[in-house]
Amino acid sequence: MGIRTRTAITDTGPPLHLCEINQERQIALFELLIVSQFVRDELANHNVWERLKRLGLNLRIEVVAESSLASLKSIAGIERLSNADLSVWFLARTYKNALILTDDLALRRVLENEGFLVVGSVGILFRAYTEGRMNKAELIQAINKLFTESSLYLSEGLKRRVMKRLKAIDC
Repeated sequence: MGIRTRTAITDTGPPLHLCEINQERQIALFELLIVSQFVRDELANHNVWERLKRLGLNLRIEVVAESSLASLKSIAGIERLSNADLSVWFLARTYKNALILTDDLALRRVLENEGFLVVGSVGILFRAYTEGRMNKAELIQAINKLFTESSLYLSEGLKRRVMKRLKAIDC
């Protein structure tokens, strides 16, 4: 089953970081992109929401009551998660088969501990390559821009693993 058949729930990170490197069109890998009103507001504050709408994506805004986030806050424990992050977690529990898009390490840990499949900006770019939406040179350029021109923080260890994976791709 290709990624195009998937529904994704996103937090602010991947659309923002992909917009910062002019790769927001890769979000079109997903048939349906679900966001909470908290995430939509953050994307709007970064001037990303309008860019996503102009792509003609199938976007669904789900209103998540703040009261629904209270129990998740207590489960999160030491992880400091914003309302936007908590709303992604809430929606993940609602749409159990959706792919979750986040670059937030704390949120990723919580979601993966519950068995959700989580992909970040780097993973989206690799999937775009796999789906034939970009060639290897374009993938390398996009990954390099993600490292140097976006606000995404990646550890040196993760950067090395990404570069190793890039080198392993057949020409």
